[in-house]
Amino acid sequence: RRCVPRSPHAGARHRREGRRRGRGGRLKVGRDAARLLRDPPIGDVHFSGGFHVDGHVKGNVDAPADSGATLSVSDSGVVEGSVAVPNVVLNGTVKGDILAHDRVELGATARVTGNVYYALIEMEMGAEINGKLIHEPGKAGGARKEPAVAATEQNSASS
Repeated sequence: RRCVPRSPHAGARHRREGRRRGRGGRLKVGRDAARLLRDPPIGDVHFSGGFHVDGHVKGNVDAPADSGATLSVSDSGVVEGSVAVPNVVLNGTVKGDILAHDRVELGATARVTGNVYYALIEMEMGAEINGKLIHEPGKAGGARKEPAVAATEQNSASS
C-alpha cells in the first residue's frame, strides 16, 4: 500500500454537500453577486444585491421588497420553489410562483410553471408561462408616472 499525502482540503466538498443537503436550512448571500455553478443548495435562499443562478436551486429565493435586489437565472439555471424578489431577469426555468415587486424580464428561453405577479413585465417572443399573469401595481407603477399626470391626479383628489 502506498501512502499519498492528503491535502488539508480533501473531503471538504463532501462535508459541505452533506451539511447543505442534510439540513436544508437557509443560505444567506450578502451584497456581492453570488454564482451557483454546481452543488445546488437545498433550502431557502435570502439575499440582497445581485444573485445569479447558473445551476439548480431547490427552495424559495427571496430578497427584501425595498432592496432593489436582482435575481438573474441563465439559460441553464433552474429554481424549484417560489421567487419573491424586486427584479427578476429570467432566461432559465422557475418551477413555482414569481412575485416581482418592481420588474420581470422574461427572455426567449424563459420557462415558468406557476403564477407571475408583477408591477412591470417585459417578455421576449418564445418565453413560456404555464400559469397566470397577475398585475400588481406597486412602487414601480406609481414611481414611473409622469410628473404632470401625478400633479393632475393629486389636484383632482384634493378637490
